[in-house]
Formats: sequence, C-alpha cells, structure tokens
Amino acid sequence: MSIIYDALQKTQKNQPTENPKPKYPAKHFFRIKALLSISLSLLVIFVVTYAYLTKRPQHTVTTLQSPTKLSLNGVFVSNAAQVAMINHRMFHVGDQINNMKVISIEYDGVKLANGEDVVILR
Repeated sequence: MSIIYDALQKTQKNQPTENPKPKYPAKHFFRIKALLSISLSLLVIFVVTYAYLTKRPQHTVTTLQSPTKLSLNGVFVSNAAQVAMINHRMFHVGDQINNMKVISIEYDGVKLANGEDVVILR
C-alpha cells in the first residue's frame, strides 16, 4: 500500500492547486484591441483625407462675356492642386475657357492652348 500512497503523493505535488494562468491575460487582450482600433481609426482618417484632397469638381466649357479679353487674377500652386483665377473664375489644368484649354498652371503664369496656338497669361 505504501507504493500506491507514494505515487498518489507525487502526482498531487506535481499538479498545481490553483487554476493555471491563461497564456494571454485579459490586460493584453485589451491592449491589442485598443491598438487595433487606433490603427483602424488612423487608416479611416487617412483614406477620407486622401479622397477629399484628390476630389475636385469637373469644370466644363466656360464662356465669358468678353471672349478676347482674358486677365490672370491669381495663381495657386501646391503639390495637391494647381488653380488659376482667370477673369475672377477658378480653373484647373484641363478646363476650357473661350475654346482654349488650360494646359499648365505655374508660379509665373498660365498656358492656354487653342489648337496649335499657345497663349501665356502673366
């Protein structure tokens, strides 16, 4: 009987009396959940901001009252957008004004093309 008793005592010593700790405690779960939610929020903010910056209204042909008189009122050039103010109206590259297409907007002026003719407004 002592052999059985000794074996029983050894098995009881090897078994923990408390419940074993989980591999990933609850505090790690909440940290991971918080990190994922912050990452997702930053991704959403980035996508919305990018979509807002790249979206611009599509302009069509604009007819002004004075077809021969074009005056450049101002130019805005940045990495995200290039806008020219011609006769107090905003135009982007590719827009048309008096059958002339805006082909480039630069710091020193705006180039307009009418077929093969190029006009530079300064």
